[in-house]
This record gives sequence, structure tokens and C-alpha cells, in this order.
Amino acid sequence: TMFLRGECDGKHIDNTTEEEVEAWFRAIKEISPRQVMVYSIARDTPCQTLEKVSKEELERIAEQVSTLGISCSVA
Repeated sequence: TMFLRGECDGKHIDNTTEEEVEAWFRAIKEISPRQVMVYSIARDTPCQTLEKVSKEELERIAEQVSTLGISCSVA
């Protein structure tokens, strides 16, 4: 799952909020995959106002996923 924040086409985007991450956790629980990967923007995007999420923040999300018994890698 790609995590990012910023603005695009006049719309605020942030899937790193507590509410968004909790919704993602619920989806993961329902799907019950063996493993998930979290990452952020790695190169320029067509929408220049999107921001990369820090590795530290991705690692915090990954730690929470691990408490669900699901392996999570950070890229």
C-alpha cells in the first residue's frame, strides 16, 4: 500500500491519518493476507504537490500491522 499526503486537483489527500490507517487495518483484517508492504512515493509524480511519507512513519504503521499477526515490510 502506498501512503502519501498533499494536494492534487484542489483536493486534500492524506491516507496517513489515524482514521485512514484504521480503515486500512480493518480491510487487512478482513482480507487476511500473509504479508503486506508499505511504501511511499519514490519518484516524481504528475501531481507535484504530493508528499513522500517518511520511513519512520511507515515503520510505525508496519509495527501496528505486525500486532495483527501479519508480516509487513517497508520499502
